[in-house]
Amino acid sequence: MENGEIIKLFHDDFDDDRFAHYLRSQGIDSLIYIGFSSNMCVIGRRTGMIPMVQQGFRIFFVPGASAAIELADTWNEQSIHKTSTTIISQWIAEIIDYNDFMNVLVKE
Repeated sequence: MENGEIIKLFHDDFDDDRFAHYLRSQGIDSLIYIGFSSNMCVIGRRTGMIPMVQQGFRIFFVPGASAAIELADTWNEQSIHKTSTTIISQWIAEIIDYNDFMNVLVKE
């Protein structure tokens, strides 16, 4: 971030149209999503995967760097996150392996 290669943005500052416009103005056509609430915020927020794939961006998802809102009896097995990841991989995003993702970050 110090050298300007990473820009930190807050999702509440954008809707999907403004976010898409900003990204295109920066020459960005692909997004990588990680984070908590893969079955809610990451997928459905106005700057989330579904709105951005509908805006024409290439979407990637790192399940190993993410988690879902689970039920008390699904937390240990992460079954909701696994199901969300399957749905995401079917039509929204390409899946990136956590170790591959981290290896690229560490090399940079």
